[in-house]
Amino acid sequence: MRGAAARRMWCAVLGALLCMLGAAANDTKVTTSDGGLALANNGALVASGIVAGVVLIVVGFFFNYFGYRLLKLLIFLAGFSAVFGLVLYAEYKIRAPLDTEHARQLWYLGIAAALGALGGACVLFAYKVGVALVGALGGFALATWILAMQTNGVIHSDVGRALFIAALVVAGIVAALFIQRPAVIVASAVWGSYVLFV
Repeated sequence: MRGAAARRMWCAVLGALLCMLGAAANDTKVTTSDGGLALANNGALVASGIVAGVVLIVVGFFFNYFGYRLLKLLIFLAGFSAVFGLVLYAEYKIRAPLDTEHARQLWYLGIAAALGALGGACVLFAYKVGVALVGALGGFALATWILAMQTNGVIHSDVGRALFIAALVVAGIVAALFIQRPAVIVASAVWGSYVLFV
């Protein structure tokens, strides 16, 4: 029964994503000059953006709704998220693709996803590191949410922002290691909603 319910849920999620894609395509101007799906003068959907969006929605969904119940999966996804984000950030810092380089964007996503999966698998073998990583991601999401409460940011100094983020990341790690269950539940909910709605 549990497997059938999970399949129905995933079919509903996939159907909703396809409906959103169909609604986005329901425009008088369907494609842009570079082959992307036009979105009424607000940019375009391209393959790399769709892939990134689906990955973020799935990861955020699992963090949000399965949290502590599927702790091993949560730890894997925490390792995946951390490595994926760091690799993607490094790739874009080294050489950001131009707007017309959609293949490069997909390669960046693919490489980051492969290394993220490897990172998630490695974290599974270090349980406490994985739990700490869940707390760190929750602290990071909480810090960025607090910093975005005002239009120009709550803290105006770059060093101050970095220290604030680092402090909440360390607080998340300490909380996850010492009061594991409640801290992991809160951190997974905060990070899951952050990733789901980025």
